[in-house]
Amino acid sequence: MPSFQSRPIRQRKRRAQDDLHDELQTIYRDAGGHMPDMSRFEHRRRRRTRAVFFVFIFLFTFVAGVIAAGLFFFRSNDRFTGEGVSVKITAPEQVTSGDEIRYNIRYANNEPLVLGNVEMTVRYPQGFTLKEAHPSPTNQSGATGSTWIMGTLPRGRDGTIEIIGTLVGALNSQAN
Repeated sequence: MPSFQSRPIRQRKRRAQDDLHDELQTIYRDAGGHMPDMSRFEHRRRRRTRAVFFVFIFLFTFVAGVIAAGLFFFRSNDRFTGEGVSVKITAPEQVTSGDEIRYNIRYANNEPLVLGNVEMTVRYPQGFTLKEAHPSPTNQSGATGSTWIMGTLPRGRDGTIEIIGTLVGALNSQAN
């Protein structure tokens, strides 16, 4: 019994294989009716190096464009001009020799940005002796002056330094 039914199945398989072979020959036969040699295939090397190079160039150009656009659109117009920094010194117009004198130095940052490493140096007039200062100076150069290192000065901030001392001059002398 088994051999009886196996014959039609074998015939159908054989017929399907023959049909497939005929169709493939129809597809691959050249104009002269010959079949190409299918035992050897030509293998083209992929230009992987060239593709990687072009991808890299594209990505580099894209990133450079994004950076340039970011710098253009998000750039800050905050530039230091110096016009926004003010220092005003107030003192009496006339002083008698030996009298106590007060200097008030008012400073302000009206620039549109934060000032860093702010330092103020005050040079004293000849004959001036420092008694005290508020705030105290960071460095004092003997009788010639003092330095205040303020560090960072945020925009819109101001402050005052008060210097108290005596001024001694020669009899009947005037100084500017």
